Amino acid sequence: MPQTPCCSRLAFHWLCPILSGAIAVVLPVAAWGQIVPDTTLSGESSVVLPGGSIEGGAVRGSNLFHSFETFSIGAGQQVYFANPAGIENILGRVTGNRLSQIDGTLGVVGSANLFLLNPNGFALGPNAQLDLRGSFTASTANSLTFADGSFWRVSDLQPASLLSLSVPLGVQVGDRPQGNLSNQGSLSLGPGQSLTFLGNSVTHTGAIAASGGTIRLLGDRVSLLDQASLDVSSPNGGGTVLVGGDYQGRATVPVAQVTTVGPDTTIRADALSSGNGGEIIVWAAETANIHGILTARGGAIAGNGGLIETSGRQTLNLTATVEAGAPGGVGNVGGLWLIDPENVFITASGGGPIGSSDVDVAEINNALNSGTSVTITTDSVGTGLIFQASDAAILKTAGGAATLTLATDGSIFLEAGIITSGALTVVLQGNSIDVLNSISSANIQMQANFINIGSSLSSSGGNVSLQGGDISIGTGDPGLVSASALTVNANRLSIFNDSFLFGIDSLSITADVIQSVDATPGSSAFTSDNINADIIAGGTFSLTANEIRNFLTEQPGDFSTLRGNISNDISPFIGSSESPSGSEAPSSIARSILSSSSELIEFEDDEFEDDEFEDDEFEDEFVSFSDRRSEALASFNLTDCRQSNFTLSGRGGLPTSPDDLLSNSAPAIPWVNYSAESGTAEVLPPTAAVNLTEARGWTTDAAGNVFFEADAAATATPAFAFASGLCGGQNRPN
Repeated sequence: MPQTPCCSRLAFHWLCPILSGAIAVVLPVAAWGQIVPDTTLSGESSVVLPGGSIEGGAVRGSNLFHSFETFSIGAGQQVYFANPAGIENILGRVTGNRLSQIDGTLGVVGSANLFLLNPNGFALGPNAQLDLRGSFTASTANSLTFADGSFWRVSDLQPASLLSLSVPLGVQVGDRPQGNLSNQGSLSLGPGQSLTFLGNSVTHTGAIAASGGTIRLLGDRVSLLDQASLDVSSPNGGGTVLVGGDYQGRATVPVAQVTTVGPDTTIRADALSSGNGGEIIVWAAETANIHGILTARGGAIAGNGGLIETSGRQTLNLTATVEAGAPGGVGNVGGLWLIDPENVFITASGGGPIGSSDVDVAEINNALNSGTSVTITTDSVGTGLIFQASDAAILKTAGGAATLTLATDGSIFLEAGIITSGALTVVLQGNSIDVLNSISSANIQMQANFINIGSSLSSSGGNVSLQGGDISIGTGDPGLVSASALTVNANRLSIFNDSFLFGIDSLSITADVIQSVDATPGSSAFTSDNINADIIAGGTFSLTANEIRNFLTEQPGDFSTLRGNISNDISPFIGSSESPSGSEAPSSIARSILSSSSELIEFEDDEFEDDEFEDDEFEDEFVSFSDRRSEALASFNLTDCRQSNFTLSGRGGLPTSPDDLLSNSAPAIPWVNYSAESGTAEVLPPTAAVNLTEARGWTTDAAGNVFFEADAAATATPAFAFASGLCGGQNRPN
């Protein structure tokens, strides 16, 4: 790049004049007539020297202003702006009515940034090149905005308009661009520099490179066609590419209405050696057609993947191959691919509704298998749809750990399922979630007001978390939900159709109302009608609810079981449900047997029909206890000395403990009217004192009579204190 505007460094050096005395050589008008200064800057007008060097202009602080009637560079020509000391930004405008055609070399003799404004448009031909150390901006807008909010307008022809423009140039753009801008050339900038094209329509079919820098293609319509390329890769980290807008359409830059990235194009923001991948944003407010190859990889030695966003707010046609992985090995994290139109249809063949946003599932699978996380979210408040077609299964079979996130304010429908043999976390967030096919993943998280599981959810060695208002499992085919740690948190939990919940290490269920609950070994289960549904926890099981409701069964022997190390917080425990005849009956818990130990909690139908009891008829409630401590002491087996057994059977609305609250429903035991009777009190003489011995235990006979047992010879140390000490308690002095 030339450091001085010497004619010998220019293509047409043979036209340089030889000045001697009063002799002056005038260049033909055809040679440099394509760059013609205007007179709007008065005595500070631009000067175009023979050979294409541009000097003069109006200096304001660190900014140098030029104004031209026409500005074009022919094929083979070179034009360089002089860069006086202290100048950081060179700004040129075209006040005439002609398009700027650049098919030669445009440069700056120095490191200043170059800005060109021409509302008529720019056309950079196949021979166009840039020779710059700083950044370059070409805009067809009528003005540029400075950091202090002031403007430099093409239409303002008064020299006084420059007097206040002494602050550094801001990145904002003024009014909407008018003309079009196209580039066919191969343009490159220095490391870390930026290139911005802003026009009404921006079409790029050439190549642009800015190592570790920034490329912005902005306008109402932006297109990358043919074999166009944008590259901001560098050895130490990728740069930034904005095509049609910024992240999620934010108003930091003008937003395109229509953006197209052709199938043979490439956009790269890779870290080539060490460092993180860069950022690629392809955006449109209306329609985005995005194909080609987009990469933001981490460094081959070390570094994380970058961010790639491909979005059309209203309509998205997406078949691009996207990769933001981290090939550097252990400790490096894959990047993120974000897709966020208003609605999304995940398809195998672009078969979504006309005008919909279609995402090719093959490209989602490719990204996940490269270790790239994928986030699909809908850019709509209170609505939005994410729909997976029945032939568009999401598969992860290779690559590093990744996360698949589907998030919307509306609905998520998954018809084809998500299957992985690799490290994948699935996150689903929405107002409603319907899972109609299997999901298997390392970890699964769901959060919605309504969750319907019509198939299976399984996590091998990971966690499954379901959080929602109403959660229904087994609404279609029988559902299986299994994980190492399974957590369910809901206002209402319903389980149907032989469905099965299994927590290998732990299972926690928290709900205001639990409907039709069954359980099998190690956990809990809920039943509906004549159908059993199972929940299993191989380790710890926690159940917290205000109310448990079993739908009434008509088949004797229907049952539910809870197994595991069980912690219950159920207050009140009694609920109610409708009988087949429509009348409200006491909770099926009152028609069941509840036994609690480290081994088993079981709910079982007592085989009584609902119509066997009238409103004033209730079965007596029986309570029995098994003291595991006494049994352990008697057998000298202290393994289970901390465990106990509790059994409740029959009906009744009273709580099983004085510390428990009553149900908000009416008590099952009716009120009794007491009529006072008169009588005479009899005074009894005192009896001799009886030496009381504390009972060591109790037994029952076949008739249900309770007998308390005690040692014949009382000791100073009560049996309960001795037992407590052996079972891990502390002996306390009497």
